[in-house]
Amino acid sequence: MAKQLVVSSAHPKLRGSYVETGSCEGRPAFLRQGDDETWILFSARFGSSPGWYFASSPPQAGELRSFLRSSDAPSEPQWATWPGGVALEETKSSPVTSCKACKELQDWTHPTGLRCEACAPASAEAVGALRLLRGKTSSLLFEKTAAAFADGDPAARDLLRQISRAHASNSSELILLRQPQERLEIGSGPTSLLCDVISLESTTGRLQYCWHKDGQPIPRACLPRLVLSGGTADAEGIYTCRVSSATDSLLTSPCEVRLSAAARQQLSQRAEQRQRYESPLRRAAGALQLGDVPRAVQLLSEAIHAAIDDEAVRAEAFCQRSELRVRLAHWQEAFQDAVEALKLQPSLARAHAARGAAAEALGFLAEAVSSWEAAELLGGVPEAASRAEACRVKLQQFFMEQQAKRSSAGSTAGGDPEEKWRRNGWQGRYALRMARQVALLGAILVEARRASVAVPADSAKVCKKACRSWALPAMSFPVLRHFAAPTASWPLRCIQTSPEDRLQHFRNCRMLTRLF
Repeated sequence: MAKQLVVSSAHPKLRGSYVETGSCEGRPAFLRQGDDETWILFSARFGSSPGWYFASSPPQAGELRSFLRSSDAPSEPQWATWPGGVALEETKSSPVTSCKACKELQDWTHPTGLRCEACAPASAEAVGALRLLRGKTSSLLFEKTAAAFADGDPAARDLLRQISRAHASNSSELILLRQPQERLEIGSGPTSLLCDVISLESTTGRLQYCWHKDGQPIPRACLPRLVLSGGTADAEGIYTCRVSSATDSLLTSPCEVRLSAAARQQLSQRAEQRQRYESPLRRAAGALQLGDVPRAVQLLSEAIHAAIDDEAVRAEAFCQRSELRVRLAHWQEAFQDAVEALKLQPSLARAHAARGAAAEALGFLAEAVSSWEAAELLGGVPEAASRAEACRVKLQQFFMEQQAKRSSAGSTAGGDPEEKWRRNGWQGRYALRMARQVALLGAILVEARRASVAVPADSAKVCKKACRSWALPAMSFPVLRHFAAPTASWPLRCIQTSPEDRLQHFRNCRMLTRLF
């Protein structure tokens, strides 16, 4: 709901009906309905004290052209004390949505409080320019421009006036909506410079952007947004953007980009840290040229320790140290260095090659095959294909030899499962099956004993053989020791055990059954 004020005054420039239109310094501003533009607004930046003003326009360029000023500064202008018999009276508010055009404008520029050309003739030119601007720029920039105009921003008012005049004259000139600020401090993160330009005529064709740094064009910088990577001295400079069409061109104001104090300090720390690992790397390269491989390995270790925060440098140093240790035939250390390099940078082909050479020397043929194949796939290692094929052949030969050993061992041992059990113990092929049989037999014997049924001597022999000959862990269960007694005829009631012992024996056998 927009407020309305009726001003009574002998001066024709002041009297009339005023409607709330935007704000000024956080308080509502009122615009008179009619041809002559007169504002009622609040300001604390002019005069000896804050107050309400009748002015021809909102403050522009630090100036305010006013006709009359109140002697106090209440929260609303109708409560202020005005000289010269001026009286303000608030009338009933009229809803902003009473006009269809106002409702549409509010939907676009909410919550600026702007009204259409018919309801607010004084701002008709700016509102018409906003209608032209809509659809030619981003919604965010459109809303910012509308809000700036509603707050009385002189730059927004001049921009909308320029758009309106360009439309009235059918001009194809380029209109600059937004450009980088005059001075910008950047930190360690990326920063963007923005330039928005429009043309009201479709005949101008596609706009071309070209960013310049210190007067020189920046390669591939041909978009309205220029992204600067912060944290480097290369980002500092004077930036401008030239926008061209088929009929016109313009150049933005210079923007001076400088690193902030925190970014400079961080850059200095990075330079010191880089110096700590670059020096060992240079000396390692010199030692390698002189043929002193152990010294080069030592210097690479220093570089790895110094480059704790730079994964790319550490990966390269690990890779170089692995290659040198392969030359020294330090296979285990070379393998570990290659693994560390690949953890940091999996696409490093030379690290895969060093890992493959070390794995092949250590006898890790499967690891060697996978490493050489990865190096072949990534490229850059000429011998990767041949070494991978050689490792595959060795691996195949190894499998054939192992198969032949198993076949020969099986033919000499015969087909007697009991013999294999006795030879291999719990590691034998039939351990699981025989253990399960013994466990089930023990459970059956306990059940038979509870029923007072005589157990055949064959069953006792089986238990005796399992306990004494096969050395099963089941021998630790008391029930098998009981039933392994050398008796020909075995009535279960002849063994004097308590019911509690028999129950525990039964539970032990059931547990053994579940385990197997």
